[in-house]
Amino acid sequence: MWDAFFPMILIAMSLNALLVFYKIDSQSLWTDEFWTLKASGRDLYDICFVWLQGDVHPPFYFVVLHFWRLIFGSSALSIRAFSAIMGTLCIPILYLIGKEFGRRVGLLQLCYWPFHHCISIFLARPGCTHWLCSWRFCRRLYS
Repeated sequence: MWDAFFPMILIAMSLNALLVFYKIDSQSLWTDEFWTLKASGRDLYDICFVWLQGDVHPPFYFVVLHFWRLIFGSSALSIRAFSAIMGTLCIPILYLIGKEFGRRVGLLQLCYWPFHHCISIFLARPGCTHWLCSWRFCRRLYS
C-alpha cells in the first residue's frame, strides 16, 4: 500500500499540522462554529432525530464531536483541534486517491494540500466535514 513517497507523506502531514495549528485559537468562534457547538452539545437522540431534522448534514460529525467535547472540552482550541487533526489525517488518503490517477498526481496532492491557505483555515473549523467526505470517497474507491 505505501511506497517510496511514505516519507513525503509524513513531511506533508507535519507541515499541514504546523500550518493549521499555528494560532488556531487566535480568532473568536465563527457563526457556524457556534451552531456546531450547540448541535454537538445536545444529547445523542436530539442530535440524530430532533436538532438536525431538515438539515443537509448527516449527524455522524456532530455525534463524534459530541464525544470529543466530553473528553477535551468545548474551548475554541479543543473543537478546532478535532477538525484540524482529522484534516491532517486526510493527507495519506488524498495521496492514495491521487495515485489512482498516477503517481505524479498523488505527489501533487502531497505538495498542494498542506500549503493551500483556504484548506488549512477551513479544515481547522468545526462544521467542516471535508475530511469525512475524503474518508468516505477513499473507502468506496478501495472497497
